[in-house]
Amino acid sequence: MSDFTTRLKNLRTEKKLTQSEVAQKLGIATSTYSNYEQGTRFPDKQTLINLANFYKVSIDYLLGETDEKLSANKIAEEIADNPELLEFYEAFKKNDELKRLFNHSKGLSSKSIKQIVEIIKTFEINKQ
Repeated sequence: MSDFTTRLKNLRTEKKLTQSEVAQKLGIATSTYSNYEQGTRFPDKQTLINLANFYKVSIDYLLGETDEKLSANKIAEEIADNPELLEFYEAFKKNDELKRLFNHSKGLSSKSIKQIVEIIKTFEINKQ
C-alpha cells in the first residue's frame, strides 16, 4: 500500500492542494482522505475511481501497478477535443519508432503529452 499512499500524496502536492481541499472536492471527510494518505484506510471501489478521475491518472498508476499516469484511453480522452490530433495519435500508436519515443515520455502531464504529439506531427508533416 506504500505505493498508493506515496502516489496519492505526490499527486495532491503536485496540484498544490491541501488534504481538506481534495476531500471537499471528492465529498469525503478530511480525516478519511488523510487516512488514505497515511495508509490506515483504503478507499472503496467508487472512491478509488473518483480519485483516479480527480487526479486524471489510471487506477493502475494509483495502485503502483504501472508508472504510466495515463492509460491509452485517457490519452485519447485528453486529445479528443482535437480530431486532427486524435487521428494522428491513432496512426502514431501503430508506428514502432514513435511508440518507443512515446514510452520515454511516461509520467508527463496531459499538457506535455499534447505538446509532444503536436511536435511529432510537425516532424511527420515536414518529412512528407
